Amino acid sequence: MTDRFIFFNPNREGKLVGDCVIRSLCAVLQLDWDEIFLRLSMLAFEMSDMMDSNIVWGRFLNLYGYIQMSVIDKGVGPYTVYDFCMDHPRGKYILGTGIHAIAVIDGFYYDTSDTGNERIIFYYEKGRYV
Repeated sequence: MTDRFIFFNPNREGKLVGDCVIRSLCAVLQLDWDEIFLRLSMLAFEMSDMMDSNIVWGRFLNLYGYIQMSVIDKGVGPYTVYDFCMDHPRGKYILGTGIHAIAVIDGFYYDTSDTGNERIIFYYEKGRYV
């Protein structure tokens, strides 16, 4: 376990149900699990897609003023969740690995397991001009 990991599971039943997108959105947007679940499922329905599809939760974040950013290859190997936290000590972000979403708030990552070594390929940050 790293010094940047904070256990976070807002599921009201405490279940571990593959809801990383919902958990991450709860942390960053400061809304409860039920609220995110309902809003995200309605958007997924409108888009005829699944709630955990990158395109669906990406559009959901866009509604809150977040924009997707690519990870720039620094040529030093995989850019991990931990690396991102060290480089971003302020702000709220959601990181994407392609199959997992992780919330980062002020340099700490919020998840149900220590995902600090996972490689990220994109992230969402609050748009500066939105």
